[in-house]
Amino acid sequence: MASLDIASLRWTEQGRPAGLLRFESFGSGGSLPSLPFELRVPRLGLQTVVGPDVSAVEALERIGAEVMTDCLRGDCGLCVVPVLALDGRLDHRDVFLSRRQKSLDDAMALCVSRVAGGSVSIDLPRRA
Repeated sequence: MASLDIASLRWTEQGRPAGLLRFESFGSGGSLPSLPFELRVPRLGLQTVVGPDVSAVEALERIGAEVMTDCLRGDCGLCVVPVLALDGRLDHRDVFLSRRQKSLDDAMALCVSRVAGGSVSIDLPRRA
């Protein structure tokens, strides 16, 4: 268990509100290897393969999709989208989603998170 996870666990075990714990994160390289995966946006009829050295944001932009982003580090949550279907393991590399949210595998931060082998179907926010 990583030291920040241990500190967070001790914090909550002592009855302190989780929302009051503050720490600085320098991102995550993930816990799974960076493998290519298939990314689909069914509502828009889009499909692409995200290579091991490319983010989902970059892959989607290459095929003409508009993705809202800001930090591109997994900090801000602007690129978090709903996961509609998942075949493989979602490697959450962001610090925006909580541990509980990550455990649900129903959302992902497109700027940093990946699927370790397999595919994922997502939806993108509708543009006015």
